Amino acid sequence: MQSFSEDQGKSIMEKYGCKLVANGMGKELYYFPDDSARYEDKVIKLAPDEAAKDALAKVGEIGDAKYIVLNFLGGDDLIYGEVRDACDFLVQELDIPDGAKIIFNSVSFTEFEDGTCSVTVLASNGKSSSVEGIDESIAKGEAYIYNGKWYTVTKEDVTTASE
Repeated sequence: MQSFSEDQGKSIMEKYGCKLVANGMGKELYYFPDDSARYEDKVIKLAPDEAAKDALAKVGEIGDAKYIVLNFLGGDDLIYGEVRDACDFLVQELDIPDGAKIIFNSVSFTEFEDGTCSVTVLASNGKSSSVEGIDESIAKGEAYIYNGKWYTVTKEDVTTASE
């Protein structure tokens, strides 16, 4: 993961036609009043769902973007199925232009607290040809805001099981 300043991120996004639509944070909560509690009294909140709800509370305008990019970032316990469900929820609730392609990225990283998740929604027009590094990643809409700090992932950051 590569960190960068908010000013740097906004400058790159403006240069390549990207726009921050929304971002939110979520924390998991498992609350069981006592062993005899009815199922209905138990509370389970999943971090990706809570992040999506938080993001939707402060949504900006999407405009006529070609791509809507949903970026989820959390600790090692981030679960694909929970992220997918939160993506579905966001897609249903956002005012996405007809014909826009929806992309989602999910990163779990040991440096982030387990039981937490952020979602950053960007609108992009896909202007990323002939750029590299952080600029390329942000131009493609791959930026993550986690507790007020900005991050991205470049090709150099990605490892696979065979490496």
